[in-house]
Amino acid sequence: IANPIYKDNVIISGSDDEINEVFLMHIYKDGGEEALKNLAPNIKATWHASQMAKAAGSSMADGAAIYVLAWFFADTCPNTDHISIIFPEDGAMISPMYMMVKADKAERMKPVTDFMTGAEMGAISAGSKFPPLCPEIPNILPEGTGLKWFGWDFVRENDMKVLAEELNARLAKYRRECGSVNLLKPSPSKKGFKRMMVKG
Repeated sequence: IANPIYKDNVIISGSDDEINEVFLMHIYKDGGEEALKNLAPNIKATWHASQMAKAAGSSMADGAAIYVLAWFFADTCPNTDHISIIFPEDGAMISPMYMMVKADKAERMKPVTDFMTGAEMGAISAGSKFPPLCPEIPNILPEGTGLKWFGWDFVRENDMKVLAEELNARLAKYRRECGSVNLLKPSPSKKGFKRMMVKG
């Protein structure tokens, strides 16, 4: 993703003023500041994953060669003859969710916690291309693939909110330095997507 051969050819999840923090944290943890600098000129746009799914494999001029999005959305891409869904060799990035229950409320909340970690919810998750929490549900990942996350040590060593803001600010700085000030944003219209320039 940070290789110079992908200059201006990567679209990732994000909004007008920030890029997906989980993606940035993985890039930063694996490659440090140099990886952020190398990534900056490659990012063409930040779109919602549903917009990426529609654009991938199409002839849309605002599109790109690479889209980084959740498997759930990638699986809904209509242009299947013109795309390949690729899992990174070192694992697909995950953003773990968590559920907390007060100790003195555990028994009262047991129906909820049992459902969230049970087979029914596990099957729903697996059917939507999300890893199930229930060990009874078979592994849904394609053979030879895995999951990747930064680990508890990284979480404990960093204030996640502060780090997300800092990484976004530094990436924006590197984008300005390489002349990539604007991010293309798709906007739905009766004729499809139109070009909008957004400061980034």
